[in-house]
Amino acid sequence: MTPFSRIDEAPGRGRLRRMIAALLMSLVASFGLLWAPLSGAASDVPASGEVGPWTLARVLDAARAASPAALAASAHGRAGEADGAAAWSALLPHVAFRAGLTRSDDPALLFAQRLQQGTFTSQDFAIESLNQPGPRNALEYGLVLEQPLWNGAAEVTAPSMASHAKGEARAAARAERADALLDAVRRYVAYISARERVAADSVGLAAVRSAHASAVERHGRGQIPDLDTLRTFAREAEGRERWLLSVRDRELARRRLADVIGVSPADGEIPSPAPADPNAFLVQGTDAGADSAIVAPELGAARERANRLGLEADRASHRLLPSLNGRASLSYYRDPDAGGEAERRWFAGLALDWPLFDGTQRWNEKKAASARADGARAELESIRRELAAREEAARRDLEIAGPRRDAARAARDASHEALRLAVARYRAGLLPLDDLLAVDAEAATARERLIAREADVELAGYTYLHATGRLK
Repeated sequence: MTPFSRIDEAPGRGRLRRMIAALLMSLVASFGLLWAPLSGAASDVPASGEVGPWTLARVLDAARAASPAALAASAHGRAGEADGAAAWSALLPHVAFRAGLTRSDDPALLFAQRLQQGTFTSQDFAIESLNQPGPRNALEYGLVLEQPLWNGAAEVTAPSMASHAKGEARAAARAERADALLDAVRRYVAYISARERVAADSVGLAAVRSAHASAVERHGRGQIPDLDTLRTFAREAEGRERWLLSVRDRELARRRLADVIGVSPADGEIPSPAPADPNAFLVQGTDAGADSAIVAPELGAARERANRLGLEADRASHRLLPSLNGRASLSYYRDPDAGGEAERRWFAGLALDWPLFDGTQRWNEKKAASARADGARAELESIRRELAAREEAARRDLEIAGPRRDAARAARDASHEALRLAVARYRAGLLPLDDLLAVDAEAATARERLIAREADVELAGYTYLHATGRLK
């Protein structure tokens, strides 16, 4: 279709009135189509599924259960807690069952086994029997108990080490899970924004199509030159291109949302959220500083890590002292070929190990452990300052998100009213096309800005909850 193909249709005044009415209805509808601020509350749009609409709260619940990032965070936490629990091995006794079955003609080995079995006879001391014994079987089984007593103070610090290691793992997992949930919020907001842009661009496309139809009408009456009609046609093409890109962005945003909730809901299953109240987020985040009961998980993980490495440094210092361990065993020995009862033997003892010189290995290990502990404490202070600055920035963004949204809504309403007046004046021949196109561009920009500001409110709220450690 060429820009002037509609001129030959010679539409009548009735068609012109219908176009004007359609334009006004589109402009009025745009006030309801543009984004209502997010809060996760359901609107009046019914959900097609039986389990209810996909509100933000439901999206977060689904992300906790189905998001690969959230599942990975939980797995990392379980693995870290298991590693931390292993620190108790330095304190608890080690009990093992050991057994063995051998067959050999080694004289030394067979002599020792005969002693253990208590089956020596006078014939076994014959020179021939001692030098060239025949192959024999031997069975051994029993329990061995090893009790660590002192190994670089590992036994004394085992409870604290296990506690700090498990606390670090749990806090790190909470931090990963909070990041995954914030990512789910961003994807949800991105989808709602993309869908609202489709609606806004549909309104804009209807407006530019009506403007082009009006230009064709006026051109047919000889009221405007060819250039104005061509420009309105170009503007209509731009609006169509913008609408196609918005549709594409909406489908991509739906796909990205589906990746974290495990399903791909239809548009009707995701209602337009009700207005978000920035003050509600501020109330939830009150007193979320480092001294409150709720601590940002990154700070908690850094604190536990600093404590754990401090204990490691203490252990490294104590490893310069001798090690002391206890060992006890209860064993049974018998000759399967000879039959009879097994001979029971027991053993108990203490072992002291004190390396007097190991090439300065333990000394350098002590220095390295102390340096790591110092580094962890410095990192803790750095993270504390960084999180404090992040919380302050998130709080300030949230405080101005509401007023910015209100200003954007007022600008949108004013620009739509200006567009309505400009269209009316253009149709009456009282406004140049350049001014009409400028007003239309301002209205489109105002619609885009309001959508972005609505998204900012919700993102600012959940970013603040994330910064204060309350998104979990």
